[in-house]
Amino acid sequence: IRLSVTEIDAIKLLGMSTGSIGRTLQELAATLTTRPNVHHFVKTSANALLDVAERRNAVLHARPASTPSGHQQLLRLRKGAGDEPERFWIDDAHLTKQIANVNYWIERVAAARLHPLD
Repeated sequence: IRLSVTEIDAIKLLGMSTGSIGRTLQELAATLTTRPNVHHFVKTSANALLDVAERRNAVLHARPASTPSGHQQLLRLRKGAGDEPERFWIDDAHLTKQIANVNYWIERVAAARLHPLD
């Protein structure tokens, strides 16, 4: 199964994580520079998958914790730049922001699909 008349083999993508698919598409996009519309679509799709994967992972790898006020909330704790701990709460505001970002990428990918194949 070929996607978008490129060298993308959909069967090879089965079982890959979202980030792995994004990196695979990113590598492929570099080979499509002579086809600007297809390149734009594949590159936009790769960027969308990589961004969404990172946001999704932040929520999936969060753990229950107690807020300073004593409420239970999901907390994402990870190593940041220079191995400094980075943490943030997964609350309604955070989730709303993430949904808005996913919607942004959905619109960008949909717009990229509108270009004719070259």
